This record gives sequence, structure tokens and C-alpha cells, in this order.
Amino acid sequence: MQILRHYIPIKTVLFLAVILTGTSVTLAHSEVILRTSFQQSIPKYIQQQDQTSGVCFDIITELNHRLKPQNIRIVYPDKASPFIPWKRMQTYLEEGELDVIIGMAKNQKRLKKYSFSKESLYTVFSVFAVPAEISFKYRSLDDLRNKYVIAVQGTKTAKKLASIPTVNLILTNSPTSALKMLLAHRGDMVFYHDLGLAYIIKANNWQNHIQLKRGMEKYDHFIGYNRKVPVAVRSAIDEQLTAMKEEGVMELILSRYR
Repeated sequence: MQILRHYIPIKTVLFLAVILTGTSVTLAHSEVILRTSFQQSIPKYIQQQDQTSGVCFDIITELNHRLKPQNIRIVYPDKASPFIPWKRMQTYLEEGELDVIIGMAKNQKRLKKYSFSKESLYTVFSVFAVPAEISFKYRSLDDLRNKYVIAVQGTKTAKKLASIPTVNLILTNSPTSALKMLLAHRGDMVFYHDLGLAYIIKANNWQNHIQLKRGMEKYDHFIGYNRKVPVAVRSAIDEQLTAMKEEGVMELILSRYR
């Protein structure tokens, strides 16, 4: 992927007045292009045949509409294959092959590598999916003692469970397969985030078979930026994110997938 670096600060118009035989020239400011890719994570991004949708895809679409007067646009250059693995996305963002990642949690390690939007996009809750007929409420780690808990390999939730010695951890490759294992009685519960599980349960009409119970923590997702993206660009996007929240647009987008 070719690395391109050409940023023009927001609301900057270069005006060149050349007083030579009474001539003046105006140069319009350039478009700011921010490159991204799609994370392989439902429902942040959903690919169905030739159609793409999802929470983060819809946020990009809305931001592009709102930022058009300021000549800022978020694009995915590789339209034939916009989905790439999460670790590679983060490497590309750090190295400058991507400019933004939509939907990224903050932590101390990432704060050293990337810049983040001041405004969060949405809040994600860790949850336990359990059979509908089971009564379960998480209060402390004792509630998980000797339980067989299914998690998605390589995720934050799986790493959290791996640090708890009293839990019998079962790993699988996707949240959909985790829920199918639960329905087949191959575990006591699934531990993942509410955004992904709620969408999959609804999409498969499993509402009468699986219930979600609040888990251990919650965390916000933001826009992550390569550090070379100018403050003026990030501020313009933050302004629109704030407006989207105040106008209820962000909640409307989330409601499509929960």
C-alpha cells in the first residue's frame, strides 16, 4: 500500500494576490483524505454480498456527509478487499499506511502510539450470554468458579478470562460459533461484548433461547488516528461527533444493530 502524506489544515484557503498588471489568483484548498480499512468484527462492519453496512460503516457515511463542506473525507482505498485483520490494521495506523480507525478502545499502550478523538463513539459492555432458562447474575469472580466459559480467541474478553485460574476457558474463532456452542450445551456461557452478541442473537432469531447478562466492565470506542493527522482535522471531526450525539444520530445508528 503506497504511503501518501498530504494534509491541508481545516478552513485554510490559500490566497495569492499577485499585483502584476492588475492580476490576482485564488488557489482553492485541497481535499483532506483520511484512509481507513474495515475490521473483521460484526456488527462494526458487515459484508453481505456486494453490500457493506455496520455501526462503524454508518458512522463513516454520516461523517463524510457532515464533513463535505470542510473538504474532509474518510475513504477505504482498497475497495475490492477493505477487510483486514485487526493486528495489521493497528500496524498500518502506526506506520502511516492508514490515517484513521473507526471504533477503537483506548489503553496505555495505544495512547503511546496513536492519537484519539476527544469524543467517544459509543460504549461497549462486556456481557455473559447464557441459556434463556438459566438464572445468572455476575457479582464477582466467585460467580464464575468452575464454569465452562466460551470466548473468542485473541480478544480482550478471552485474555481477561485467561487470567482467572478458577475459570475453565473454551476458545473458539468467532462469536457466532461461540453462541452455537452454547446452544449445543458445550459450555455454560459465552463471554464477549454486548454489541456483537446482541446483533448475532437478533440476526439468528435466538432471543427466546439466549439471554445477555451484564459482565465485568464497560469501555468506550473512539476514532484512532495516526499521529501525523493534524489537530485541526481531528477537531473538525470531534465537532461533528458531538453534534451526532446531541442530535441522537449515534443512538439511531446503534439501534439498527442491537
